Amino acid sequence: MNTKKTEVIQPEGNYYDKYHSTNPIVKWMMKGFMNSIRELLEATEIRFQQVCETGCGEGEITSFIKKLYPEAEIDAFDISRKVIAEARERIKDINFYIGNIYTMEVYNGGNTCSF
Repeated sequence: MNTKKTEVIQPEGNYYDKYHSTNPIVKWMMKGFMNSIRELLEATEIRFQQVCETGCGEGEITSFIKKLYPEAEIDAFDISRKVIAEARERIKDINFYIGNIYTMEVYNGGNTCSF
């Protein structure tokens, strides 16, 4: 029996740019998603000093969080070199790293929020 091997390719980044879509339904859904993030963070009533986002992709949510907490030190991780390079190019005031939840450093102390 001849078996065919299939290569599994890890997807990188967004296949559809939902953050900048002109589609009214997508815009409505993304606005609701961003509002939910804002409401969740505001409900904590904490001014986070550190934020860590894993699986940050191109940094869209990360930059949104930076606007909510401009004084916070923000570290963001993704497994894709491609999307981290794109994020670093577009967003200068956030620390982007190649990594994942298994390799990232754990924060100690302070008001820390992890996504």
